[in-house]
Amino acid sequence: MYAICLKVRRGGRIVSVAVIIAFGVDTDDYREVLGMRSASPWPSRPGPSSCAN
Repeated sequence: MYAICLKVRRGGRIVSVAVIIAFGVDTDDYREVLGMRSASPWPSRPGPSSCAN
């Protein structure tokens, strides 16, 4: 699994959202995306565990 933080527009505001991606490896040793899911937006004030820069 892999996670990345992206900035997205929600309700006219830009918020940081974590996107979690699940990968698998096929029989030819190529990675394939098995699924993606976005996590809940982070609090408006960035904390030490948030995606804020």
